[in-house]
Amino acid sequence: MEKGGKNLRKILKEEKIEIEERKKIAEGIWNGKNYLEEIGIGHFDLKMENVLMVDGIPKIIDYRNNWKNWIPRNGLRAERKQI
Repeated sequence: MEKGGKNLRKILKEEKIEIEERKKIAEGIWNGKNYLEEIGIGHFDLKMENVLMVDGIPKIIDYRNNWKNWIPRNGLRAERKQI
């Protein structure tokens, strides 16, 4: 597992980032989210705190299981079990 960097909110608050770099970050997040949805993984709490920057690459973190409205690739709705 790679070492995590700062979350995106802290970076945008503390550092001056040019608009072109911000566009690249947004594109990376968009592409990552789309890829994960294509393989059946949904992220239900995507916000700047849940994106880490590692060597200039945005990494989406903090996945939670929220199957209420999510239908996986196989089309079957997952059942929530109470523990």
